[in-house]
Amino acid sequence: MSHGSLPDWVLLVFGLAAMPIASLLAGRRLVDARSGGREVLVRYRWIIGRGLLVSLALLCTWGATGRSFASLGLGSDFDSRAWLGFGIDALLLGAMAWQIFLLRPGPEQAALIKRRLIDSHMAPQTRAEFVLFPQVALIGSIAEELFFRGFVFWMLGPMLSVWGAAVASALLFGIAHAYQGRVGIIRTALIGLTFGIGFALTASLWWLIIAHVLMNLTGYAMALKLRNVLPVQAG
Repeated sequence: MSHGSLPDWVLLVFGLAAMPIASLLAGRRLVDARSGGREVLVRYRWIIGRGLLVSLALLCTWGATGRSFASLGLGSDFDSRAWLGFGIDALLLGAMAWQIFLLRPGPEQAALIKRRLIDSHMAPQTRAEFVLFPQVALIGSIAEELFFRGFVFWMLGPMLSVWGAAVASALLFGIAHAYQGRVGIIRTALIGLTFGIGFALTASLWWLIIAHVLMNLTGYAMALKLRNVLPVQAG
């Protein structure tokens, strides 16, 4: 049986029910009407607000109960496995730098890449979205790692084992991205499984948070680059 208290179970139910339902409803709105970017901006603000709420709830709970932050993946001792994770972060940073400074897509390739970004329903297209998205990338990534890796592993690990928690975390992570459609759910679940395996092997969230932020900013950097090829909207 899990060692979680009532607030822990409330937060878990929030992740199991409220987040997927809100994501599904958001996906329908994003597909039905973009409204000059207003629907996407609403989604951005929801992610920021939810991220702050979840992060503060977890950190305050851990602090108030005297739990070790290392049990949430926020320990300060890094072994060789964690440093390997930071090495992966360096590779991701290099890939992002390549996209920003070296990649020179032609008009047709740029249009194809932009279409893929648009299909995610989250890539910025308007000026207002470009301004707000870095906050989404930072706050949303931190919150998702704290919840889907740190908290879910701590909560479900005693019942499912660490590898069962990795699978459960991946499924929850995919369903929480229901706004991206069926393909998006599968893609994010696979990413979540990769991150879950990384957390199971290293017990450290620090490098995963950095990796998550970099992945989101890579898409942002590509969208920024493409606006020099294809004009952005004025909304």
